[in-house]
Amino acid sequence: MPTIFYLGFDCCTLISPVRFLRHSHHFQNAMLCLEHNKPVLCEKALTVNAAQTKILYETAKKKNLFFMEAVWTRYFPLSIAVRKHITSGDIGEVLRVTSDLSIGADK
Repeated sequence: MPTIFYLGFDCCTLISPVRFLRHSHHFQNAMLCLEHNKPVLCEKALTVNAAQTKILYETAKKKNLFFMEAVWTRYFPLSIAVRKHITSGDIGEVLRVTSDLSIGADK
């Protein structure tokens, strides 16, 4: 067992700052946590492909562990208001939506 699992924490949150790490390691890190019976909340991108996501999902389900991608923008007040306007029909039929969440960063 990796040393980190002796620390006695209850769950794992996987966050990979783009400047330092890549989400390409999310699958391996999430699987390690699930294999050690730790619930997982994982920042986007969850994995690099659907096959990896399916494996993580099935592992979590088999072990009855919480596993979720952290789609935090879903709960922004603006996101909630936009969904409300779309579902109410206030703005007519929506045929396409394009959005962008950009955060400036020093290079």
